[in-house]
Amino acid sequence: MKNGIVIKSLLIAGTIITTSLGSGEALATMNLATRCEENFIGHVLSVKNSQTPLSALAKVQVEFQIEDSEDVSNSKDSYQKQITVLRDGPHKYQIGQKYDVGLNNGFVCRMERLKS
Repeated sequence: MKNGIVIKSLLIAGTIITTSLGSGEALATMNLATRCEENFIGHVLSVKNSQTPLSALAKVQVEFQIEDSEDVSNSKDSYQKQITVLRDGPHKYQIGQKYDVGLNNGFVCRMERLKS
């Protein structure tokens, strides 16, 4: 009899914890996307494998030609931006593809592929 009550209690506790973690992650994702400090729209110029011998995750360096940016600067380098992302992440980058990118301290916090 006690084993049945213990199992039910553990199942209820596990369900509550799982549900609360899931909604917390969703809220964290929404908050993260609103804090993108640097935003731009650009085309992919190049995609190069990044040399990360000690890293467990393979990465690529993606270079963008910036079309539209919130940061207005006269520097020639400001029209190109290079970021490092996971090679097997949600996007498969190809030269010429257009993206709306949001960065926070150099890390991607928002990325959306646009129709060219």
